[in-house]
Amino acid sequence: MRALARAAMATSPLPLLLLLLVAPAAQAQSLDVTGLWSIQMQTVATAKSGAVVIGCSFQGTADVVQTGSQFTGDAAVNLSSGGMTCPPFMSANLSGNVTGNTVSMGMAMGGGTFGTANFTGTVSTAPARGAGTTMSGTFTVTGGPFSGTSGTWNGTQQAPIAAVPALGAKGLAALALLLLAAALWFLLRRSALQRL
Repeated sequence: MRALARAAMATSPLPLLLLLLVAPAAQAQSLDVTGLWSIQMQTVATAKSGAVVIGCSFQGTADVVQTGSQFTGDAAVNLSSGGMTCPPFMSANLSGNVTGNTVSMGMAMGGGTFGTANFTGTVSTAPARGAGTTMSGTFTVTGGPFSGTSGTWNGTQQAPIAAVPALGAKGLAALALLLLAAALWFLLRRSALQRL
């Protein structure tokens, strides 16, 4: 009976198929976009009577925290090129999700003053992530005075800021003793030099 079951498993493509299905799922879940991102956005010039009639380019940063497949964060960008119809700077709350190496998110720009936008894109180095990882895609403004404006965006993950080492209680006590010993040594030396 066991020999028959082993023969059936050996000739059945089911175990191999299950392994192939589980591997991409595990790979898709490991992508994490948490971190600081340098971002650029470029609007496409519009010919209608909307608020934006020429292309606008923005540069800034986004700080993102991911839990599971969902992420939230804040973005702030400044105008790098464009005319007077382009806002000089924008800040936004963002939220979205990651599926495989695809990112989709929504932003409320200027707390909604400049409207809302939907962004979609792909992360280029999934599932490995770290400084230098890039993502890019397109966006469409869906509400506010710039509604109907679309464009492209890209982001590059920045290296994490190195933690500054701090002294614990024992380290602070040792530092205080060292400073006290140095002060006493200087006072004794100064007193000895004055006697000469």
